[in-house]
Amino acid sequence: MGDVSLMDPLFSSALELMLVGMGSVFFFLTLLVLAMLLMSRLVGLMVPVGQQSSTGNTRPGDVIPAAHVAAISAAIAMHRRGSGDGHGSRTTETSGPGDRV
Repeated sequence: MGDVSLMDPLFSSALELMLVGMGSVFFFLTLLVLAMLLMSRLVGLMVPVGQQSSTGNTRPGDVIPAAHVAAISAAIAMHRRGSGDGHGSRTTETSGPGDRV
C-alpha cells in the first residue's frame, strides 16, 4: 500500500475553503443583524411615541369609505359560504362529460 498521508492536500484545501466561507457568511449575517437592530433603534428615536401606528399604512386622518367596507364584508361572507363563480372553491364535486350542469 504506499505512502498514505494523514490528509490529502486537496481535502485540506477544501476544508479550509469551507471554513473560510462559513466564517464569512456568519460574520456577514451577524453584521446584518446588528445593523438592523441599530436602524430600528434609530427610527424609534426619530419618531415620537405618539406618532407610532400599529395599524399598518393608514394615517390617522384616513377614513375608509362605507361602500368599500360593505364590498369587502360581502366578499368575505361570500367566500366563507363557499358560493361564487367557482374559481378557487374548495368543493370536491366535479362534473364529467355525462353530467348535466
